[in-house]
Amino acid sequence: MKKLLLPLLLALPSLLPANVITFDDLPNGTSAPPVPSNYAGVTWDASWFYWTPIGTPAKSDPNIAYFNQANDAGFNFAAPVSFDGAWFSGFTQPTSVQFDLFLSNTLVHSSSLLALTQVSTFLDAGYLGDVDRVQIHIVGGLTQWVVDDITFNAPSGVPEPSTLVLLPVGLGAVLAFRRKRAAQ
Repeated sequence: MKKLLLPLLLALPSLLPANVITFDDLPNGTSAPPVPSNYAGVTWDASWFYWTPIGTPAKSDPNIAYFNQANDAGFNFAAPVSFDGAWFSGFTQPTSVQFDLFLSNTLVHSSSLLALTQVSTFLDAGYLGDVDRVQIHIVGGLTQWVVDDITFNAPSGVPEPSTLVLLPVGLGAVLAFRRKRAAQ
């Protein structure tokens, strides 16, 4: 029992679902409207649009997002999150993208480069710490690219001292109950 309980407790945070911004709950985007301000609790830089593609690679249907500028694009979270990554595809090669991740206006990590292709590919942020801004850095010049399924997790936070006290008390009660039951 003890050998099973500890790995289960350690694995619990990884079982929590990730937040995914799919853009699929937005109305039909055939006219390429702008991403609404504060969509999904995120502040989007100017020139973010979404689109309902026909025959364009996308991770999920029906909508994808794109940035209508040749320079870098970004977005801010209202509170720090653990950012996982996003799916990208592109139409003009050779071009690559990478994430520059910020916390309180300080660059904390840059991801690896992802060479864009017409096949939707996940770019992993490669960073486990908290961030409040994600900048998508374009490498290689003018390109047309789209992004979908932006994935992040709300921070787990630091447990309050009372939580740390109650956890061993609760586990002790469960173990005492199991021992009493086994003795009968």
